[in-house]
Amino acid sequence: MAIYKASTWNQELPRTALAVTQIFGIRHNNGTPSEYVQIIEADVLINWSYQFYPTVVSGYDLYSVALHELGHFLGLGHVYDYNLDSVMFTTIGYSTVFPGPGADDVSKLRSKYNRGHQYWQRRRRRADNS
Repeated sequence: MAIYKASTWNQELPRTALAVTQIFGIRHNNGTPSEYVQIIEADVLINWSYQFYPTVVSGYDLYSVALHELGHFLGLGHVYDYNLDSVMFTTIGYSTVFPGPGADDVSKLRSKYNRGHQYWQRRRRRADNS
C-alpha cells in the first residue's frame, strides 16, 4: 500500500473527496459464497488541493483522513449513523481529529476477520514478552 500526495486531482474522481483508496486485485471464486479479492496493490491518493495540518496551522487532519482511507483498505465502508463511534463517516469536519479507530470500526474489523477480544489480548501479551 502506498500513500500519494496528489497535487493535481484526476477529473474522474469526486472533486469534493479529501482522499480516495484504489484497490487493485484478482477476484477469486466469482459468484460463490467464498468469493474474495486477492489484493495486489492499493494506493491512497490525498487531494492536496485541500489544506491539511500539520502542514498548515489549521485544516483537515491528515492523520484522520489517512486513518479513514486505511479503513477502506481493510474493507470498511462508510458509516451514515453519526451516533456511532467511527472514523468511517462520509464526511469529516475542518479541524476534526480522530485519534484512532472507533469502537464501531474495531467491532466490524473483528467480525470481518473473525478475531475476538481474546485473540488480541494474546497477541498483546506475546508482543509485551518479546
